[in-house]
Amino acid sequence: MPSAEISTDSCHRFLFDQGRIRGEVVHLSSSLKEALARKDYPPALASLLGQALTAVALLADTIKMDGSLILQVQGNGPVNTLVAQATDNGELRGMVHCPEDIDQAGSYRDFVGDGRMVITIDAAGNERYQGVVSIEGDSLAETIDAYFIRSEQLATRIWLASDGVQAGGILLQQMPQADTEEFFQENQWQHLVTMTETVTHRELAELAPQQLLHRLYHQEEVTLYPAAPLYFHCGCSRDKIEAVLIQLGQIEIEQIVIQEGLVRVECEFCNRAYQFDAVDISTLFMATNQPPSLRQ
Repeated sequence: MPSAEISTDSCHRFLFDQGRIRGEVVHLSSSLKEALARKDYPPALASLLGQALTAVALLADTIKMDGSLILQVQGNGPVNTLVAQATDNGELRGMVHCPEDIDQAGSYRDFVGDGRMVITIDAAGNERYQGVVSIEGDSLAETIDAYFIRSEQLATRIWLASDGVQAGGILLQQMPQADTEEFFQENQWQHLVTMTETVTHRELAELAPQQLLHRLYHQEEVTLYPAAPLYFHCGCSRDKIEAVLIQLGQIEIEQIVIQEGLVRVECEFCNRAYQFDAVDISTLFMATNQPPSLRQ
């Protein structure tokens, strides 16, 4: 396996030379720390967010796009919303919404209950794609596996782990093959899946990509490609919040200002707060060619 420079947070593509099977391996540390620094998540939810950020990093790297991939888990359990997003240039952000206390000994299904998982691909120049499946399995990885099975895409498996401080994951995917290669491809696929199943959660979360691949596939011929860096970044801005306020409408926003004295919007991903007073709102809607109507 050739040497490669390992960034702190990275995604590596790799290819098995003896079969048409590709993979991705992700390790997160600083970006997870950044995401967790903005909210006081209990350890169980910090781990779940780490898995979700790893998952979107892996999934986004499997498709060539200029845009973003968003994973949402919407359940009827204590965790009613889990969202993670990855962009084509390695930006990650995510959040967990849990309005009630949770049992730290609970499982993934205890946290999310029943519901659905939505994967959205928003790529520039293409129609927005959205896939929806029911929440299945006892882990986020198993729910994503079910998504690939139901969508009848290329055979894909994903492994995720996070200790709330670090996170990591592996994705394997079959590549399109000719009919004459089908038997060999299937045998190779089962062989590699069986080997990957031996990985522990601790190894996934703690080992750097090269170490992890060597631990699992040192007897295979593997080509490891250079790292693509990953980092936490929230794309919220005052301009984007203003656009949302305009969509809500002048009358509704002005009523909030009359009742509350100002409009305060807090980003759920980074906790940054944006405030708009009466003058801000009047100026905002004047700029949209709407006549001011604010009365105090």
